[in-house]
Amino acid sequence: MPRLDKAVLLAAGRHYLARMGRPTGVSEAALMHTAIRTLGLSELKPFDVNDRVIEYRLSAPARLASMSVRGFVDELASDSPAPGGGSVSALTAAMAAGLAAMVAVLSHTRKGFESKQSDLDRIAVRAQALKDMFLAAVDADTECKISRSESCAGRRHGHWRHSLAWARHCDGHDVWAGAFEQHEGIHHGAG
Repeated sequence: MPRLDKAVLLAAGRHYLARMGRPTGVSEAALMHTAIRTLGLSELKPFDVNDRVIEYRLSAPARLASMSVRGFVDELASDSPAPGGGSVSALTAAMAAGLAAMVAVLSHTRKGFESKQSDLDRIAVRAQALKDMFLAAVDADTECKISRSESCAGRRHGHWRHSLAWARHCDGHDVWAGAFEQHEGIHHGAG
C-alpha cells in the first residue's frame, strides 16, 4: 500500500473544511478524518493513519502526552523525578491553547460573527499549532530531564563533554524558546 505525506492530507482536510464553510482551526485528527472521508480513502478498506501516513509510521509515540489524564497525574504523583514542573507547565499551556481554539471554532459558526470568521479561523489555526507545540514540549521536557540525569551520571565517569552538550540542549531556554517566539508573534500581530 502506498504511504501518504501528512502535510498533504492536512492541507486536503483544511481545503475541504473551508469549502464547506467550516473552521479549519481544528485538531490534526479532525483534519485527517475530513481528508480521509472527502478523498474516499477508506471506501474500499479502513484507512489506518498510523500505517499509511509516513510521519505517523516513523515517529515514536509521545509517552506522556498520550497518557490519560489520570495516568499522567498518577505518574506525576509517583516517586519518579519526571514528569515535573516543566511538563506540567507545557500541559497547562497546551490546554489553554486548546481552550482558545475551542472558543474560536465555536464562535466561527455563531450568528453575529460572520464578519469575524476569517479572524476566528486564523486564531483557531494558531491556537492548534501552539497546542501541538506545547504537547510536544510535555515529553521533550521530561526527555531532557532524564537525559540530563544520565549525563550527570556520565560526568562522574569522565564524560563531561557529553554532559555539557546535553545541558545546553536541554536548557529550559532551548525547550521553551519556540513558545515565547510564538507568543511574541501573536502579541505583536505577526504571522
